[in-house]
Amino acid sequence: MPRESLVKIIPRPKEKFPLLLTFLLWFSLICLMALGVGFFFLQDKISSLKSEKENLEKEKVDVDGNIQELLNGEIFSSTKKIKDFSILFEEHKMTSKIFGFIESFCHPRVQFISLTLDSKVPQLNLTGKTDSFEILGEQLIILEENKDIKGLNLSNISLERDGRVKFNLTFSFSPSIIKR
Repeated sequence: MPRESLVKIIPRPKEKFPLLLTFLLWFSLICLMALGVGFFFLQDKISSLKSEKENLEKEKVDVDGNIQELLNGEIFSSTKKIKDFSILFEEHKMTSKIFGFIESFCHPRVQFISLTLDSKVPQLNLTGKTDSFEILGEQLIILEENKDIKGLNLSNISLERDGRVKFNLTFSFSPSIIKR
């Protein structure tokens, strides 16, 4: 038999791959599996984050709607309060202005001791004292010449023990005097 044929029958030992190639092969397979697992993990994470984002956007729309309703309610309430206040402010009467008005027509020798004001009518009732009927007459002339005074009424005239004249004056006046 020829020698060549015997060589084919006898098993040869398998050639071994170098250790470096074996290490690189296994390292590459492990990296490939890690990439596959990482890919599917990240895909799952992306889908869960997308659904969470959609839920948060729905909640945001609901919260925005609720906030808008609350703001509209607050704005309506504030507008109503401002409107009510402006009505009250327009109708408010500065009754303290009546003192300046009385001062403008008061005779220097007349003393008013009592004042009653009805701001709705508007009407003023004054009780006063003076030294004589002459001064009282001068006071009445001053009042009659004032264009803001209407319906002048003098009543309860009396002479006191000390010689002074006591009297009551009632009259209506222009509402613009006590308006803002």
